[in-house]
Amino acid sequence: MQTRITGALVLLYAQALSRVVRLTIDDVINDNCLVLLRLGEPPSPVPEPAAGLLLR
Repeated sequence: MQTRITGALVLLYAQALSRVVRLTIDDVINDNCLVLLRLGEPPSPVPEPAAGLLLR
């Protein structure tokens, strides 16, 4: 599961793998109907199905 999430984030946000693996649970924001990822300011929205994977 972690491999799928990591791959999705690398593809969706064009981030280096070294940046993605440093993300923590605090970088994932669940705002009821919207999932955000703190890659910088402001946090970026995460589309489905990647959002569902992150919340699991």
